Amino acid sequence: VWITRENICELLSNFDTPKEMDFISLDIDNMDYWILKALFDGGYTSNILIAEFNPAFSCDESYTKDYYSDATKNGPYTAGSSNYGASLGALTKLANSFGYILIHVMTNNAIFLNTEPNAGPMTIFIVSLVSRVKQRINGRPVQRICCDLLVPANDI
Repeated sequence: VWITRENICELLSNFDTPKEMDFISLDIDNMDYWILKALFDGGYTSNILIAEFNPAFSCDESYTKDYYSDATKNGPYTAGSSNYGASLGALTKLANSFGYILIHVMTNNAIFLNTEPNAGPMTIFIVSLVSRVKQRINGRPVQRICCDLLVPANDI
C-alpha cells in the first residue's frame, strides 16, 4: 500500500488503530511532514513521536517540499538530490502547533513529547552519541542535547 496524506487516516481506521497511541515513528523518505499533518488533522496523537527531517536544511529554517502523492526520495520531484522532505524547523513548528515539544535530535530524526500525554505517567530514557553533527538548535550545538536524557512527563 502506498501511503499518502489522502489515505493514511483511512488505512489506520481500517485496522482499528486507536486515535491515541503511545508511540508514532514516521520515516517515509520524502512526504513525512504532509503525512504527519494528515495524522494530526485526523485526530491521531501519541505520547512520543519520532519523525525524520532533512538535515541538509538549517535547523532554524522552516522548509517543506511541496506535496506530491507519488513522490519518492530519489524520484523525479527531487532528481536524486538532497531537496526532499522537510527541515527540522518545519517539523518542530507543526508538532508545536499540536501540543508537542522537541526533546531530542539524532542525526535526521527528531523526537517530540506530547505535552498532554494520553495516559498515566511516562518516563523517557534516550541514549545517543552524535559526534559529527555541526547543526545548532536555539543557539546550542545539537551534540549538547544528544546525550542521556531522563524526562518524567509529569514534570513538563
